[in-house]
Amino acid sequence: MEFEIKRIYAWSVLKIVFVFYLCIGTLFGMLLAFISNMITAVMMSFNSWASNVFAPSAFSIFLNIISFALFFAIAGSVVTIIFIGIYNLLSVLVGGIKIDLDTFSDTKALHREDNQVILRDKPIDEKYE
Repeated sequence: MEFEIKRIYAWSVLKIVFVFYLCIGTLFGMLLAFISNMITAVMMSFNSWASNVFAPSAFSIFLNIISFALFFAIAGSVVTIIFIGIYNLLSVLVGGIKIDLDTFSDTKALHREDNQVILRDKPIDEKYE
């Protein structure tokens, strides 16, 4: 069966994309916090005055990770909304994306004793090897 995606609803995509970008932003935020702490440690070893100026606290590190993750999620969501709008405009002009979905209407299911389902193209009353 052929289907055509003519319109993408922004809210349905935004819910998934925001959580995805939030997770990725948290990982990148932790990586950025680790790298900045390493740079700070190197600077503090060279200059004694830098230890008073650049010494990070646990709260500031946590705040940086959270703020980076939120910024990453919001920026990624805005870019995604822009691309959804572009797709919806272009699909009106040139048509949507056509996809072909196979159905399993002719496929028969065999249930084994351990409750696993096996999909086969043969009728159910044939003997299972």
